[in-house]
Amino acid sequence: MNQKSRRMLSALAIAYFAVTAEGCSFAGEPWPNEQWGKYFYSGRDSFTKGHFSEAEKQFSLALKESQRVDPYFPSTQHGSQTESLAWLANACLKQGKFEQAESFCKQALKIGESASKPDNFDLIDRLTNLAEVYRSQRKYSNAEPLLRRALAICEKNFDEDLSKSNNWTGTPILAAGLINLAVVLQEQN
Repeated sequence: MNQKSRRMLSALAIAYFAVTAEGCSFAGEPWPNEQWGKYFYSGRDSFTKGHFSEAEKQFSLALKESQRVDPYFPSTQHGSQTESLAWLANACLKQGKFEQAESFCKQALKIGESASKPDNFDLIDRLTNLAEVYRSQRKYSNAEPLLRRALAICEKNFDEDLSKSNNWTGTPILAAGLINLAVVLQEQN
């Protein structure tokens, strides 16, 4: 893959994540309390401004708050603990704190796996987040199986959903999964 193709794939992946992140909502999701929301959204605001150290601090506070208020909250896949962990991992990754990012990603994945079936669509984010930590460290042999698993989950859900209707909203997720895997495979060579 030439440099131009690589840049195009990166741009597509970034555009996809920007669009999906912008569309994220916790509507209907249980929050442990208002304080968690303040910490969490302050962290997201800092993150989007590139203030990753401050974002890390806010997401850490959000995680502690969700654990304090309801230690059983992680049973919800998109619960406050898994979201706090995922964003905390991203803030650490942006600062080059790979061990911490990996630990937070693994915690979020463990919660997600214990709260759902092994092929639950919601695990895709957890798997790809951990794969990105490994890819950032050039640990491609660790990243590849996670991306393949995420892609398999996406394809399974894609097939099941298409049998019910012709309008599946996961098409961009499937495309992003293919792009992520292609990038890892290319970078290995």
